[in-house]
Amino acid sequence: MLEGTSGRYFKYAIGEVILIVLGIFIALQIDNWNQDRQEREKEQVLLTQLRQEFSAGLQQLENKMVLRKNLISSATWLLQKIDQGGPFDQMDRDTLTFHIQRTLFGPTFNANSEGFFLSRDLNLIQNDSLRILLANWPNQLKQLSEDEVIWTDYIATEYQPFLIENYSARNLFNTTLLDMDALQRVRLDSLGRITTPIGKSQREIDISKLMDNRDFEDHLAFAIFFNNLVNIQSRSIEDLIERILEQIDS
Repeated sequence: MLEGTSGRYFKYAIGEVILIVLGIFIALQIDNWNQDRQEREKEQVLLTQLRQEFSAGLQQLENKMVLRKNLISSATWLLQKIDQGGPFDQMDRDTLTFHIQRTLFGPTFNANSEGFFLSRDLNLIQNDSLRILLANWPNQLKQLSEDEVIWTDYIATEYQPFLIENYSARNLFNTTLLDMDALQRVRLDSLGRITTPIGKSQREIDISKLMDNRDFEDHLAFAIFFNNLVNIQSRSIEDLIERILEQIDS
C-alpha cells in the first residue's frame, strides 16, 4: 500500500513540475511576444521617421540640382556672349545681371547627418538590405558635402570678390532678391518678407570691364565644370535615397 501511495505522490510531483515548467515556458513566450510586439511598434515609428526624412531630403536634393543646372545654363550663356565678342555696351544690363547672379549660388544639401542615425537603433529594422543602405549613407554623403564646401569657399574667396571689383554688387544682390524661383528652392522664406528693396545702382556700369576680363571667362568655365561634377555626385545620392525609400515601403 505504501508503495502504491508513494507512486501516486511521485506521479503527482512530476505533474506539478511539468505544470510549473509549462507555466514558466508560457510566461516566457508571452514576455517574448510582448517584447517582439513592442520592438515591431518601435520599428514602424522609426521607419515612418526615416520615410519622412528621406522624402524631404529627396525634394531638397532635387531643388539644389535644379539650382546648379540654372547656374550652369547661365554660365554657359555668359561664355557664349564672351565668345561672340563686343561691343558689350549694347547688352541688356538686366539680362546680364540676372545670369551673373545665378552663377553666384552655392547650393548645399542639408541631409541627415551621421548623428541622425547614431541617435536611432537601426537594429530594430528587420530588413537587412535597408540596414546596409542606411549604414552606408554617411560615407556616400561625405563626398557630396566636401564638394559643396569647395564650391562655396571658391565663391566666397575668389569669385564674389572678383565680381564686386569688376561689376555692380548692388545690382547683383538686388536681382538675387527678385529671383523668386531660386529663393523658393533654397527655402529662404525670410527674404520674401524684406520690405526695403535694394534697388539698382544709378551709376554707369562699364560692362566691358567685366566681359573683356580673362579671369571672368575662367571663373565661368570652372563654375560649369565643377557644378556638373557635383550634380553627377548628387544623382548618385538621389539614386541611393530612392533605393532607401523603396526598401522602407517594401
